[in-house]
Amino acid sequence: MILVQIEEKEGYLHCVVPRFDLMGNSVIRLLQEVLNISRDSGIKLILVDFTANNESVSLIEKAKTGLRMVALLRDYQKSVVTLPRIAVVGNTSNVTPSRPAQKLLQAAGFPFATFTDEVAAKAWLFKEEQ
Repeated sequence: MILVQIEEKEGYLHCVVPRFDLMGNSVIRLLQEVLNISRDSGIKLILVDFTANNESVSLIEKAKTGLRMVALLRDYQKSVVTLPRIAVVGNTSNVTPSRPAQKLLQAAGFPFATFTDEVAAKAWLFKEEQ
């Protein structure tokens, strides 16, 4: 289990992820943990802060992880009425302009976006709520 600091803030879950391996299995376990907390708490807005991680991951690995995230969310979708909206904030070293995981998730219809700026992430996160 990844030790993630999760705090309920005004209308959203704020998850601060410590430095850890950004490869597929770790990210999938983290997503599963955050989805379970969202389901149990009823909070549908999630901000995940990856800024403590500055490692670079290849585009191929990001795409593979994105495909695994799509599969996990499709399975999770069967157990909830509404999927959570997830904004991820990372460093420029791990959020590339091509954003392969984001594109795969959005193409599959999941409300997910990646940012390098927390203000922009929060604006996107709350845009549907206004």
